[in-house]
Amino acid sequence: MANNIKFGDIDIQIPSFEFKKFGGLIALIVFAIILFSSVYTVDANENAVILRLGKYSHTTMPGLQFKIPVIDRIHKVRVDYQHKEEFG
Repeated sequence: MANNIKFGDIDIQIPSFEFKKFGGLIALIVFAIILFSSVYTVDANENAVILRLGKYSHTTMPGLQFKIPVIDRIHKVRVDYQHKEEFG
């Protein structure tokens, strides 16, 4: 079902768009965005401080970690770094 619009002698057809056909695809895209924004990685020489709604929640160790999207913020801190100076 297309909508017809007439401008003088010109007849323009606007195709109809059915959201039911693309509803599953849109839901899948939203789910993928939420999934990818909830996973983060902490390197071997770092710890991550988790702030939940701006207040300290907990500290995580190195590895693959999960967070609540939009609510949690991650701040990575280098803790196991050795400064080396050579003399002579």
